[in-house]
Amino acid sequence: MSERAYSLEKRVSMTAKKASTLAYKKELNDKRAFICCDENCQIGLTCSNWGVLNGKKYYFRPSSNDELHIVGCTQISSDEEKAQIEQEKSCAKTTINKSGIIKMTKSINKARTDIGVHQEDENVPVNNLRKRVDGKSAGIGRESRNLYSLASFVDLYNDAEINHINKIIMVDSELLSLNELFVDLQSKVELDKNRIFYGKATISTGFREGMLQIDFVNRGNLRVYSNIDAVTKRSNGKIVKKYLDKNQEVHVYIRGKIISDGLREKFVPYNDSVYKDLYCVE
Repeated sequence: MSERAYSLEKRVSMTAKKASTLAYKKELNDKRAFICCDENCQIGLTCSNWGVLNGKKYYFRPSSNDELHIVGCTQISSDEEKAQIEQEKSCAKTTINKSGIIKMTKSINKARTDIGVHQEDENVPVNNLRKRVDGKSAGIGRESRNLYSLASFVDLYNDAEINHINKIIMVDSELLSLNELFVDLQSKVELDKNRIFYGKATISTGFREGMLQIDFVNRGNLRVYSNIDAVTKRSNGKIVKKYLDKNQEVHVYIRGKIISDGLREKFVPYNDSVYKDLYCVE
């Protein structure tokens, strides 16, 4: 739940309580005429307790259950992000239980985050068969669902109820199991393949001001860089702040490719920015 949103009617940012008060005064007409204040997100929002003066709680929520804040939105609260991750995971599990597939999807700025159900085309492998009117077997298209958040994938990976061997994750037109998607950085790594890598690391200030540096334990030739401000102003940034320059190890997940320049390994994020593909767990 977001505290503030941009009013399409007034063309200014305001709190949910202010919006409700203006609705009570008939100065605002549509509780759904709001968008997220993050210029890279801007999903449609709906105001709670519309037109109520003495409500217990005022907030903005996504107008659609299938449309979530983009990964790394600066306006989403920690509680809402947790709820959003749980919603993504829950929907993904429903699709998996129907023998469907989960598509790892990039979070593109100002693009709609769609976690609704889709029907896959004929090129996607199918597991189920049904009988046609003529008695012959015909394939049933597999249900699919987009999944954006790295944290949601981590939750799926840590869920003992999900089969980690079945190929249920679509990444770059390649169907993978959870065990294939997640790669321990202490093991052998296949280069130039989008995967989710994990391992213990230390977090420090980089060689120039404003740079975040991540060094993985037992993998000295891999170093990941990001912008400190971009990472720490997101909700997961609290852990980064806690371990920054403390020389203490923390569990880190990164999503993207590892390539080699001949001397060192280089990390290339799956999305357009490292902070969207970085997740720390104590």
